[in-house]
Amino acid sequence: MFAYHRWLPIKQFKWVRFNHNTWEPWEDQMMKDFVNVNGRKWSQLVQHCLPHRSPKQCELRYTDALMPNRQLGSLSEDEKSVLKKAIAELGEGKWAQISREYLPHRAPRQLRQEWINCGRVPRQWTPQEDQVLKEAVDAFGDKQWAKIVKFCLPHRTNTQIRSRYRLYLAPEVKKGPWTQEELSLLLRRTIIHGEKWDKVAEGIPGRQPEQCYRKWLEIDPGVDKGEWSPEEERLFWERMSEFGSYSKVAKHMPGRNNVVCATKYKETLRDKELRALYGDELVRKKSENIVQWRKRVANIVCSWLDSQMAFTLVSNQSLRAYKKTAFSQEEIDLLNKLVSQSKEPDWKAIAGQLGDRSPAQCKRQYEKLTEKIKTGKWTPEEDQQLKDAVKQYSAEGWAAIAARVPARSRIQCLQRWKRLCQQADSNILRNTPLTMQEKELLFEGYKIFGADFNTIQKSYLPNRRPEQLQGWWHYNNPSSLDDITRRQHWTEEQDEALKYAIQRTTNGNGKIPWPQVAKLIEGKTPKQCRYRWQLTLNPSVKRGKWSMEEELMLLELVQKESMHKDSNIGLWTKIGKELNRAAVACRAKYQSMRSKSRFAI
Repeated sequence: MFAYHRWLPIKQFKWVRFNHNTWEPWEDQMMKDFVNVNGRKWSQLVQHCLPHRSPKQCELRYTDALMPNRQLGSLSEDEKSVLKKAIAELGEGKWAQISREYLPHRAPRQLRQEWINCGRVPRQWTPQEDQVLKEAVDAFGDKQWAKIVKFCLPHRTNTQIRSRYRLYLAPEVKKGPWTQEELSLLLRRTIIHGEKWDKVAEGIPGRQPEQCYRKWLEIDPGVDKGEWSPEEERLFWERMSEFGSYSKVAKHMPGRNNVVCATKYKETLRDKELRALYGDELVRKKSENIVQWRKRVANIVCSWLDSQMAFTLVSNQSLRAYKKTAFSQEEIDLLNKLVSQSKEPDWKAIAGQLGDRSPAQCKRQYEKLTEKIKTGKWTPEEDQQLKDAVKQYSAEGWAAIAARVPARSRIQCLQRWKRLCQQADSNILRNTPLTMQEKELLFEGYKIFGADFNTIQKSYLPNRRPEQLQGWWHYNNPSSLDDITRRQHWTEEQDEALKYAIQRTTNGNGKIPWPQVAKLIEGKTPKQCRYRWQLTLNPSVKRGKWSMEEELMLLELVQKESMHKDSNIGLWTKIGKELNRAAVACRAKYQSMRSKSRFAI
């Protein structure tokens, strides 16, 4: 949850980090590819592929998680029984031998941690433990949690004692309910700094990083705690069948965090229809760990969702079937008619008249039909309404906030609030292109972190938004630093140099030798020079908006020239001379007209 870093110098950057955050998929894949080709040479791997990691980190990551026979996740009940038997026969501490002889698909460190956790049963803290922890912190300091566990509280974990001290026992910690000012400050600082809780807590006096994290899980306005749409529900169970982890699934569910995903999983398992249909199939087996069980249950739920009919348990304990397909036009017309005939819709009665539909389906479909959402630019009045709603209803989520902003959806309110908070951050540069130095930093950051533009922004370019970096990268897609150098905007000095180079190198017949011209313009290719001259600088070429007559003439010329030529080599040059336009401009205009189906081309 909380990141920490070591630093080392690298290349032209002042510092780069030894990253102790969660391993990314691209890092794992890069390590696998390197080991398959070069073997387990961890120093070389760090030097050439993962300079932000240490050799020891890479070795532990590979042996714990990436070896071909490794199985991740918690141990099943059967595996725990085997582990206890192995320790009884070989003794505690021989984890490598136990892994090799009894549980070869489990890493030694994994077995050691599982055995330690077996002896640490979660229970409430006693006053005696609190006193021991206070005295231990006085003796060792508030950072040496491993030593405190070893010498003072061996039945507790590092995380337990750190959280206990920082949340309840530290003298500077502020306890009690959060004030409205603190909640507003937490909201703004988290949007600006992200989930860097140490940084967030710095601006909220008396609150610890753990407190900020836990409170954020409750009030995060970006989290949708409302009803799940059918598309969301389907995506959730597909991802659960793939990962089996709430936190991993939440990364693929916009607007939902791991707490909401866990709640959704548990609520679905309590569904009466699901339990009536599948019963004992939903029970965890002894041979399954928690991840394997969740994946299997997710596959069952996916099959349940795929069925064309759904079932509900009625009062006499029988199952009633109803359709899960989209409403037909006839059903929609009947639904509108039935609702219009009643002052307060009785959804149960309406569903009965529709036949194979549930009350919830009828209500959701009608709300979807009557929803009117405004699009376009936000007015200052709407911005003020949004600010007031966030200040008053931030703890209730974005659905409650959106209800106070007329004709705006939950997603619109969330995105607009993020933009307002970003605008309030004076350190972010706006409406200015990236400098050459920033482009070089972005290129090097991409080589290290891949497409993780959030990490690149935090590590190298804190004055830019991740969206700015991502947009520039995907538009230019540079393959080398030379690409970045060549793709700079033309300056006035370069334009003057181009005019001079053309005047100096043009031969007697008026033909311009573009390779020779490019040699006189540093950092530009012949093609770039030719396009710049034809599209911008050539005084004899017409530029600007095309008239209707020019568009019609362009079509006629293309059809005429295409009929008389077997090849279109020189076609656009000839058409450009006829229209007094650049050849590339004529071709681009024609392709644009075709893509938009202009004049029935």
